[in-house]
Amino acid sequence: MKAERRHELQTNTLALWLRWRAPEVWAKYGTHILLGVIVLLLAIVLGRHLLNKPVEEANRAAELLVAARDQIREVSEGARTVGEARSTLGLIQQAMEQSKRPEIQSEGELAMGDYYWALFNAPSPILSETRPVEVTEDKPEELLDKAEQNYSAAMKDGSGRPYVGTRARFGLAAVAEARGFDAMRKAGFKGTDVGAHWEKAR
Repeated sequence: MKAERRHELQTNTLALWLRWRAPEVWAKYGTHILLGVIVLLLAIVLGRHLLNKPVEEANRAAELLVAARDQIREVSEGARTVGEARSTLGLIQQAMEQSKRPEIQSEGELAMGDYYWALFNAPSPILSETRPVEVTEDKPEELLDKAEQNYSAAMKDGSGRPYVGTRARFGLAAVAEARGFDAMRKAGFKGTDVGAHWEKAR
């Protein structure tokens, strides 16, 4: 009974305080209270933005890499010229600048390796007297060097991701085989020891 009476008195006291004192307190401190609420809300919004920003950047970077891979496939099929392929390199670089997450960096290095490998294997353009044909400025050996460099970087960055590591290893093996075949071709397919290339490919 006493507890109920005490609660009733407390409730009445609070009601009276809100009725007579709250307007006075609001008139005196209302601006400060409102400013504090606004600052708190802004802090919450900013905190959520900072938390979501890396995820959003990684998603945008992943979309850029998907577009780049589609273009790399077109280069391999001869549907995209060397001149048009330069935009592919820009997409990959933009993705790697967009997000510094390890998975994006390793995927970017892998895509870069595939890009140079596709240029190395791109079908020879059909010469035309009316329309000049743009060819890559890099020599085949330089394209292989760049592909090997990017595949190696992909293996390093993607050491914890089996998919990237496996793809990069196959890329390095393909580069080694291409070098061995090129050495045989230059020697007229006779009298040349390319065992080191085949061993590296294995």
